[in-house]
Amino acid sequence: MCPVKKKASTPLIPDLVRTYLDGSPDCISILNPEGILEYCNPAHEKVFGYWPGDMVGLHFSDLPFFTREQAENFINLFAELNSIKRIDPIEVQAIRKDGETIWVETTVAPIEKDGRIFAMQSICRDITERVQTAEQLKKNAANIEQIRFFCTDLILKMARAGLLCATKEYQR
Repeated sequence: MCPVKKKASTPLIPDLVRTYLDGSPDCISILNPEGILEYCNPAHEKVFGYWPGDMVGLHFSDLPFFTREQAENFINLFAELNSIKRIDPIEVQAIRKDGETIWVETTVAPIEKDGRIFAMQSICRDITERVQTAEQLKKNAANIEQIRFFCTDLILKMARAGLLCATKEYQR
């Protein structure tokens, strides 16, 4: 099923601001109050593999890199923006155009003018490396704890490469 694109309304972003946003390494999107993407910067192609032109005009729930369940959660969060004024960063998995699964951190906030919301901003960044590093640190900590618990007669030494080595040598 191909999502139906809606025509973007009047430009929300002046040229100078657009130039600034286009240069950001973070994915920046501007949505109208109905949730239709009016603008996506070029970072979307690097992070998700989709050219901004492929996404402008889509409702945010039809974005190809989020699952249907995630889209439903975003719809609920989007509805709450009037009262909470900002969605704190959330970490979710996304699927790139090439099929690779990545982790992204997303923040959404309304843009107000004269006391009314006229657009939403979304800022998203790839945090895959950070998540993988945290997972590896947890595994390493668990491994060290197992060594400490089961091998009380071993002495741990730090090798030159920064790796822990177990040895039974003990010099007094």
